[in-house]
Amino acid sequence: MKRIHILFATVLSALSIAGGASAADISRETDSLLRVIDRLIVKKPEIVAAKRTRINSINRSLVSSLSEKERWKCLNDLFREYRNFSMDTSLLIAREARKIAEHTDNDTMLWQSRLMEVEAHKGIGNYHKALAMLDSMPAGGKKAMRNDILNRYCSIYYSLYDNTFPRSDAEYYKKKQICYRDTLVKESAPGSMEHFLNLAECCLLLDNPEDAIDAIKKAARALPSGSDTGVLNYITAKALLRLGRVEEAKLYLSRAAASDLQRATRKYEALQNLANLLNSEGDTKRAYRYISSSLEDIMLGNARSRISKVSEYLLIINNANEEVRHSFARGMFFSLILTVILLAGLALLTVMLVRRSRRLDREKKLLAAKNEELERLRHKLDGANRKLEEASKVKEEYIGYLLNLCSEYIDIIDKYQRQIARKIKTGTTADIDKLLSTPVSDTYLKPFYRKFDSIFLDIFPDFVNRFNDLLKPEYKITPKEGELLTPELRIFALVRLGIGDSTRIASFLHYSAQTVYNYRQRIRNRSILPRDEFKEAVKTI
Repeated sequence: MKRIHILFATVLSALSIAGGASAADISRETDSLLRVIDRLIVKKPEIVAAKRTRINSINRSLVSSLSEKERWKCLNDLFREYRNFSMDTSLLIAREARKIAEHTDNDTMLWQSRLMEVEAHKGIGNYHKALAMLDSMPAGGKKAMRNDILNRYCSIYYSLYDNTFPRSDAEYYKKKQICYRDTLVKESAPGSMEHFLNLAECCLLLDNPEDAIDAIKKAARALPSGSDTGVLNYITAKALLRLGRVEEAKLYLSRAAASDLQRATRKYEALQNLANLLNSEGDTKRAYRYISSSLEDIMLGNARSRISKVSEYLLIINNANEEVRHSFARGMFFSLILTVILLAGLALLTVMLVRRSRRLDREKKLLAAKNEELERLRHKLDGANRKLEEASKVKEEYIGYLLNLCSEYIDIIDKYQRQIARKIKTGTTADIDKLLSTPVSDTYLKPFYRKFDSIFLDIFPDFVNRFNDLLKPEYKITPKEGELLTPELRIFALVRLGIGDSTRIASFLHYSAQTVYNYRQRIRNRSILPRDEFKEAVKTI
């Protein structure tokens, strides 16, 4: 990158804006600059990275700033970095700067913020919004910032003139630009760079390219040391094109384009115009490379003021495509000859390999079929093993639980029998009648349900969560506090255990068959699965 900087500086200093070089010198200088531009395009990611480093440094200063004045200054610095780099971001920065300025008593900061916003709107193509903001500038601001405001008017009307079609409709903007340029010429300090620069632009608008070149020479002499000469080079190129001095114009466009690329500018015109010239001279590859780089910068910077000019570059892209097609056709011709030769050499080998290939294909198909069959058998065996393991586990655990449950209920019946026997011996027949008239289910059914729920959840601890996964979110079932399973969950717990008949479920749970049917229908209707798949899904929980 350092070598490019040095070469860039050397090339720019080789010829002055005053001109006077020979045609050979101009050609050599232009070729050198084009090579510089080629390298700058390749090195563009590094140049952009350096710019982002500067931006990050300003952002760090912005974060650490304590006063609103310091923050505004950092935003102003950020705006200068972004205004020709990312148009949308520059608008956001300008608006943020205006918000800060509105909280201060500094009118100058507020006016400058509004001018930043005007420039950002112009950059993204909101020309009429920018004009409206200039027109609505407070009287104090118009007076204090008059020179800056006039320059903004010139810039906006320049873009409107450049982007308005048909060209007959653009004459209004040309006249407005001439008017503001003439005012700037009169009000700028005589002999200043700004005076001569506006005079040159005015001469171009009035179709006096020779006077424009003379003014640019004077502006170059008034230019402060170390300043960027990109604008002067671009205006010179426009004047030279008006005079038909294409080779010299190409030189100055190259200078301007190199300057834009070196500064990571994304909103520029020089490189596009240079690409058009190169395309007209037959240097299609380089023209396409330049226009591709330009379009990339336009899109990355969101420079909508330049997007409207894209149609002018279609010829370059089309020519590049034509050249690629011709090159491809030539390559195809030679490739075809080589292919014929190779085919002749490979024909014999192909015949020999075909038989072997067919034999190998048959063997591969046979082997693949056997492998597929083995794989299917393996899957079936794995599934059967899993089911057997699961059934074995359920059977073992349930046998144990069932024996314990039977033992408990034998104890209950025995206790119940002894209780009746005692009452018979004591002759308390009224208590016996009361005891026998009380349904056993009222006393022992709820404990039975709880025991069943506890045993089932011990074997299938995630049943409730996985069952809810089969239901729509709004219908998920949550047992009440103190309960383990709801009636619905209890019914489908039996389904999970392999009891699918509603009559058997009703008998087991002491429900009516219709109640069990209703519960099952209601849950099926709330499932996320089709009715036919729901029952099978429950069995796999």
